[in-house]
Amino acid sequence: MDVSKSQNEGAFSTLICNAIIHLQSKHFIRYFPLSGISLKLQKPSLRKEGSKTATFRIDSQVLDYLNEESGQKRTSLNTLVSQILLSHAEFHTFASRAGMVSMPKTLLMRLMDRLSPKEVIELSEYVALNELKDTVLLMKTHYDETTLLQFIESWARAGGYPYRYLTKDHDGHSKTTSFVIQHDMGERWSLYFVELFKFAFEQLGTTISFQHTPSTIVFEVGALR
Repeated sequence: MDVSKSQNEGAFSTLICNAIIHLQSKHFIRYFPLSGISLKLQKPSLRKEGSKTATFRIDSQVLDYLNEESGQKRTSLNTLVSQILLSHAEFHTFASRAGMVSMPKTLLMRLMDRLSPKEVIELSEYVALNELKDTVLLMKTHYDETTLLQFIESWARAGGYPYRYLTKDHDGHSKTTSFVIQHDMGERWSLYFVELFKFAFEQLGTTISFQHTPSTIVFEVGALR
């Protein structure tokens, strides 16, 4: 028996189990001992390069939880777990390195409500100029309009925010992308997100237009090549 191979497979199964627990609990990481249940997964279909099959051992309590959630969401267990692993691979695995932390939503809302609109705009400009580019480079290895949009989608998906993403082609020469994100965090957070994305895209020389309510932001990025 190849001991090193067995140990690597065991470590990878533990990583998968812990990633599922982390992403499903949102704010609190809980660890369970692995049991003898196997879970067969495929990569999610939203990635066009195809799928691969792998088998993992996963804790029975976690599996029961996932089965319950997949039933509530009217989706297959395979699709749900693939979505969780995608969020871990493209966002959460880099989040701590980028200085991101999990905090209660109500706390963030109350802290932001203490700022004046002017202070919110100044904060969003600071983050756009000093933090956002480094974060996108860490996660996507390149910084342009496309990777910035990919980052926003990864963030919205990982944060559990309902969103819509629509791209329209214009005669094969350029395209516009519309984004709708429902954050439900109040007027100050809508202002923060609007100004953050506005500063970021304007730095890249990209045309962008916005609408927002206290719970939703809508923006359209134009003339992407």
